[in-house]
Amino acid sequence: MSGINGILSWKRDVRQCMTAMNRSLAYHDSALLDLPVDEHFALIQQQTKRDSSVAGVGHPGRFGDWVLAYIGKIYNSEELEKNLIYRGYSFTSANDAELVLKAWDCWGEECLPRLEGQFAFCIANAAEQRFHLCRDRFGTKPLFYSNTDNEFLFSSNLRTLMQARSRKPEPDLDALAVFLAIHYVPAPQTGWKYLQKLRPGHILTATYSGGQLQVAEPVAWHRPFSPIDTKEGISLDKLDRVLAQSVQEKMGNAPPIGAFLSGGVDSSLICHYASQHSTEPLHTFSIGFTDAGPEYDETAYALQAAQAIGARHHAVQVELGGISERIERILTEMDELNADSSVFLNHIVCEEASRYVSVCLSGAGGDELFGGYFRHQALLALELLHKIPKPLIRAVRAGLQPLPQNRDQRLGNLVRRLIRFFDQRDDEQSNFLTIIRQDRVYPQNPSFFQQPGIHTLLKALEFDFNHFLGDNILSFTDKVGTLYGLEIPVPFLDSKVVQLAEQMKNNQRATLFAKKILLKQLAARYFPKNLIYRKKQGFAAPLEVWLRNLSKEELKRRCLGESGAFLVPEPVINQLVDSFLDDRRDLSLQLFALIVMNAWYQGGN
Repeated sequence: MSGINGILSWKRDVRQCMTAMNRSLAYHDSALLDLPVDEHFALIQQQTKRDSSVAGVGHPGRFGDWVLAYIGKIYNSEELEKNLIYRGYSFTSANDAELVLKAWDCWGEECLPRLEGQFAFCIANAAEQRFHLCRDRFGTKPLFYSNTDNEFLFSSNLRTLMQARSRKPEPDLDALAVFLAIHYVPAPQTGWKYLQKLRPGHILTATYSGGQLQVAEPVAWHRPFSPIDTKEGISLDKLDRVLAQSVQEKMGNAPPIGAFLSGGVDSSLICHYASQHSTEPLHTFSIGFTDAGPEYDETAYALQAAQAIGARHHAVQVELGGISERIERILTEMDELNADSSVFLNHIVCEEASRYVSVCLSGAGGDELFGGYFRHQALLALELLHKIPKPLIRAVRAGLQPLPQNRDQRLGNLVRRLIRFFDQRDDEQSNFLTIIRQDRVYPQNPSFFQQPGIHTLLKALEFDFNHFLGDNILSFTDKVGTLYGLEIPVPFLDSKVVQLAEQMKNNQRATLFAKKILLKQLAARYFPKNLIYRKKQGFAAPLEVWLRNLSKEELKRRCLGESGAFLVPEPVINQLVDSFLDDRRDLSLQLFALIVMNAWYQGGN
């Protein structure tokens, strides 16, 4: 695992504190790059031996008056280096950090829009007594900080930051309420008071002198994703060219290269382009559960896609009975609050991929950019739903209620979705935010949901891109990839791809009857239509099956933790468990969120 840490303090021994911060990653066989700024301010670059062989990680850390602690990968480094050489700079290595140092020296913070990549860094100037924290435009790499009692700490790892603080962390109940509603915590909140996460595409600037610290509010250096409904839309040929170019740039020049492949539209397209530019057969990786039903196994589709492009496919088959131990271990290692079941699948597939490759492409971002979720269609259907009389909707819902509502069967999954959708009719204020909330069984009132309702597809896509992708998927993907020494490029998040996706017509995105319309048309150029236009399964672990294998007493014990008691009364939790096990109501996500929150809280204390 690689990471960056830093502390500015006048009341504690900086070197001693840095030693404590670095200790949290010592078991990963890490090496340290010590970067003192002055007697009160120090930075540390930490990396595993495997990371040190990856371009852009190990670096000298200094140029002129600037000191840099950096993690990440710059994909347009060759272009930037030529530009800087033209301006009089020279380079001693093919190293991203040297590039960032000299780009900052040349352009200051105006260099940030020039960097095409995934990164987080702190750059400091002792002579000017100021420093900057910077995060890439879409939030692929994390960066956390604490500014209390005239002391500033930062780290790319939340638990490291918690352990370095002089005070015991306190839970942020407002952030926990958000978590119970959407199962992740949007930046800048983290779940702990006084610990914040720098937002994607933001820069924080601070100055210090005479024992005093002045920290400005973070400001955006990149505008957020802002899709519009254009009259012309975009052409398939242009999308084809831009995606192909992005994949080629993200692959680098060091085979073997890998890619995650579910057999869905997004991952299949990325693998197609990668296979076109790879000098060796592309390694592809998928995962399936042998004893959890067909809803949780897409390996046959992944194999079909892999065969179509001549890839060397690796299918990981997992027995649900053997996953409990892995889930326990992942929960104890968790530093950020996240109840997305894909976290566990990412652990398993990243572990397998790390045996063969050090770079593994991801198809993340396709659903958010191109309109690929069922909830996008549900939003479009809300207007029609509100025209149907409430008594009729209630009668239909009552008829569905006795039917199975479980995720591991197609009928049960359909019934579950229909009931959730029909529930929206009871709320005259229903909108996209009410569709995505998971806290109906234990209602919360976090400040995050005091924002205006979301009633249009464009605003829903904007929310999903900035939050579900940026605060959730990218967060755990980087965490797991870093744990296994994998660089995980995300070609859909190339700025040119994102800018093109912003210019689509809405009917190229989603309608009541189709999702991801344009992207599927593109994928159909290269793959059989029965593969592209099949029912979407998604990348989710069979949590319901796992939870039902626990005894009632064990399930209640896991849900009834100290953190759960902050927001959900014990009688409510007991009733939820009884309904889940005895009445077979689909409450797996809500119960799992309580389990995750309790494990996270115990790990933080």
